Amino acid sequence: MSEQKQVGRGSMETVILVVEDEFIIRDLVVEMLTEQGYRVLDAADGQTGLRLLQEAPRIDVLIADVRMPGLDGHRLALAAQERWPDIKILLTTGFADASLSKALTPGMEIVLKPFEVEALLERVDRLTEGALSA
Repeated sequence: MSEQKQVGRGSMETVILVVEDEFIIRDLVVEMLTEQGYRVLDAADGQTGLRLLQEAPRIDVLIADVRMPGLDGHRLALAAQERWPDIKILLTTGFADASLSKALTPGMEIVLKPFEVEALLERVDRLTEGALSA
């Protein structure tokens, strides 16, 4: 019997929800995080993301696009913080919007698109360092 060795830097105990309406970006982020060993849930829109937030027993990190049809990523992030006050949030956007920066609450960060895969991984790693001890 062989022992499974984890090749990534994440932990299957860390649950990340990715909410992105652009399939190519969502698929890339989900694949990248899964390869690193994280447990990843994903949704193509804010409403589906909200349903997953309500049903999941735990989510440690939310990565959400700010501009999506219907429920946008910022409102989704606020709903996530109501359920899990300690959740870590990365909001992704292709627009540098000063009003969004002012609307961020503690625990929220912005990642500008296009982002480099390694840079996003580093942000997630930094955010999840304390997720398992919380």
